[in-house]
Amino acid sequence: MFSVRSVRHYRLTAVSLLLLAAVLLILNIGLGVHYNKLTDTYFTLDDTERISKELIDLQDTYKTAVERMKSTKKRLNSNISHQKLTSWELEHQTKRSNDYKSHIDKITKEIITMRSYLPMLSDGCKHCPPGWILMNSVCYYFPLKSSEMKTWKESRDFCQLQGGDLIIIDSRDEEVC
Repeated sequence: MFSVRSVRHYRLTAVSLLLLAAVLLILNIGLGVHYNKLTDTYFTLDDTERISKELIDLQDTYKTAVERMKSTKKRLNSNISHQKLTSWELEHQTKRSNDYKSHIDKITKEIITMRSYLPMLSDGCKHCPPGWILMNSVCYYFPLKSSEMKTWKESRDFCQLQGGDLIIIDSRDEEVC
């Protein structure tokens, strides 16, 4: 994976090579103008050969700089497209990871809910206090002796102390029990 630092490095290199090529071009033009203005001075053969050699060297340097700039630009474009693909893959994997996490959270909540029912399933009637009857996952208390009979208020207070409340029997099953 390429970092932003390497992309900046390639951009900086490309800009530097472009500036160097521009400076060399300006120098070529400047030298040409300067030598054209020299009307009083005659160039010797050595001067002409030296200037021609410098011009050829400058042209070669310019060509090399242009080739390097093109090569660097091509690598930069390749790195940018690779970075875009990598960013897309990261975004996609992050979304999938978040989806998996939410799914895991949902399943974990369901497991916790199901575990709360395990004691009732494995213990059967044991989760009702002694003397109470389990029916349809609800505990009922029916006094069997007349001495245990209470008033409405006493019955309600008793049930509330046990964590319950009085009910109205509205089904045949509750009535028979």
